[in-house]
Amino acid sequence: MPARLSRLAPLLLVAAIPSAAAADLPHQQIPACDEAGDPVCAVLIGGQPLHGILRGARVQIRHPHGQVLWDDFDPALDPWLLRAGRFAGRNVLLIGVRKTAIFDPRERKRPFIYEVRSSGGGLRKIWLATSLSRPFETADFADLDGTGDDELVALERTATGGISLGAYIWKGFGVEGIARSAEIAGACDLRAADVWGDGRGEIVVLARSGTLCSFEAYALRGEHLLPVAFARATVTSDGVDWSPVPRDHSGPGAVELRGRVTRRLPFRAITPDHGKDG
Repeated sequence: MPARLSRLAPLLLVAAIPSAAAADLPHQQIPACDEAGDPVCAVLIGGQPLHGILRGARVQIRHPHGQVLWDDFDPALDPWLLRAGRFAGRNVLLIGVRKTAIFDPRERKRPFIYEVRSSGGGLRKIWLATSLSRPFETADFADLDGTGDDELVALERTATGGISLGAYIWKGFGVEGIARSAEIAGACDLRAADVWGDGRGEIVVLARSGTLCSFEAYALRGEHLLPVAFARATVTSDGVDWSPVPRDHSGPGAVELRGRVTRRLPFRAITPDHGKDG
């Protein structure tokens, strides 16, 4: 597995975890790379949902064959999200945690970014943030500009209480916002994906009402994240087939019709607290 993670990451749909889940049930398991570029797995495991929020889970680093290499993340941080990418010129692991901060006594979702040390050496702190520019709900890494380094893209709460996308690059000792989208009605999750199969990354945003889901793919166009494709599908236990249809935009960055592409998106249970204001 190359140091650069595949941009064909699966889109995960939101589903509740049963309250009677076993203590060591993996809630999320994602491929990642350590600082040497060797493949590892990051696993969110254990804990219990409490009022729709996962509490007391652990983060493990495992060998791809399953051997636990490291298991010393503080469960009091209440981790709930794992994402991996190539950011700040290195292979990184984003861990979404819930905690208060010195200048923000309210418990909120916080983005912590680490580098995975080689040979099971644990995590090296890169950026332990109190927030992005706005309160965020969930995030992922995607190479939106095609430079080989990912952007950090998040679903964020707007001042009016809506949800929109924000994209960030690494700048010295923190992140800098480079683009935003308009508000997205009903948005509840997002994942990086290669919508057209051409190797260029997009962010697919999911809005869900019961079993009916709508998907909107966004691409970087200057200082804006614009919708470039959409699809609707009904979720089943086997997954969902979707064929994104191009969105038309006039002016610079107009989308060309590249034909219909059918993708199979797996349906997997993940932490139940997307969309909660923490």
